[in-house]
Amino acid sequence: SVARCKPCDLEPSCVGLPDGYNVHSVFPTNPVLYVRCQDEYWMETLYCHGVGVTGYNAELRKCV
Repeated sequence: SVARCKPCDLEPSCVGLPDGYNVHSVFPTNPVLYVRCQDEYWMETLYCHGVGVTGYNAELRKCV
């Protein structure tokens, strides 16, 4: 699935993320620091809204 982007100012958790980017996919096998998100994809529920996400990793893709 491809996430739809929305303006960063609608999502407090994406402060610091370059404009026009979103979280494209989730990898539950690499426990690294999360990136910030600004979309309507899995990461908004798992991270942006504060649900625990230990052990997850995210890949950034530029919105087109």
